Amino acid sequence: MRVLYCNKYNFAFSGTEAYLFELMELMRTHEHEVALFSMADARGQPTPFDEYFLPHIDFKAPDQGIVTRAKLAIHAIYSTEARQQLRRMISAFQPEIAHVRNIYHHLSPSILWELKAQGVPAVYHLNDFKLLCPVYNMVKHGQACKKSCLGQFWHVFSEGCYAGPRSEALVLVAEAYFHQWLGSYRKCVDRFLVPSRFAKQQLVENGFDARKITVLPHFQKLPAQP
Repeated sequence: MRVLYCNKYNFAFSGTEAYLFELMELMRTHEHEVALFSMADARGQPTPFDEYFLPHIDFKAPDQGIVTRAKLAIHAIYSTEARQQLRRMISAFQPEIAHVRNIYHHLSPSILWELKAQGVPAVYHLNDFKLLCPVYNMVKHGQACKKSCLGQFWHVFSEGCYAGPRSEALVLVAEAYFHQWLGSYRKCVDRFLVPSRFAKQQLVENGFDARKITVLPHFQKLPAQP
């Protein structure tokens, strides 16, 4: 199969990418064709499809003006540029399926709609609770929070969950409401993969269809034994 992986970082930024690159290599060893759609970054290894990557975006760059911050906020919520670049990528690679991981803000959930428009089935591999909690982790003031914000994303303000500026919290809330209104995850994702039964339970308890959720524990590549 030809599998298109979508992830905003093309280098080992975190465990998400470490897992992603090991998975891609595992797929290659089983004679599948794989390609990555991502954001351009010099820290990543070159690929044959780099020309389709999104230009590098730094949301944390200092001294950004109001206009720049407004444009970045719109991009984070719904990026038409990401859709356009993904359309070109799909045309070049012709994937049979897409494996979507960490796409928020830099690629944005807009790419789910492009996958749907191009008839590419989307498997969304969740490594956080972003669909239920705009701040990703269901943690409030250092403690585990069992209150899902699904449909009530304004709790990010009322509960003070986000430690950063309120302007950034506003973008997170707007993104969550916008894609709930569009139905991006409900309409565009064919299968959700989660790493644990607990994660599946959280999604199901908050209205996600259990029939579309598969538990797939993460694997780890261990060093060879001496």
